[in-house]
Amino acid sequence: MSEQMSFDFREHDLPPMWDGKKVTWSDDWEVYDLHVCPPPKDKRTCTCGSTKPMLRKQGEVGPYKSAHRAKYNELRTRPLWRSLTVFRCSECELDTVLDFNGDFWELGLEDYGDQGSHLIDTTSL
Repeated sequence: MSEQMSFDFREHDLPPMWDGKKVTWSDDWEVYDLHVCPPPKDKRTCTCGSTKPMLRKQGEVGPYKSAHRAKYNELRTRPLWRSLTVFRCSECELDTVLDFNGDFWELGLEDYGDQGSHLIDTTSL
């Protein structure tokens, strides 16, 4: 029998910040049971091998301002917010985030601190 990882040592349940902007997460997790037709032969939903449905939560990041369009910012009546969707494995609790650019990010322990998740520039390493 394999041992499950426990994430009790996370500082926050989900990242409180995304690229320096505050994230407001929805209150409740919902079951995200994706139906694909025809069903795939590999029923795993996570890299841990789980076949259980994922959990999903929505987040809003912002407000954002357009740095190169000052006039646009003045005319805007509401601030621009961006959506995040986090998927959590119901067995190993691995979190994967779908960001507003359509990119998927697998969260690491450093993403759950007060600074939240931010892109690490590996080009200068």
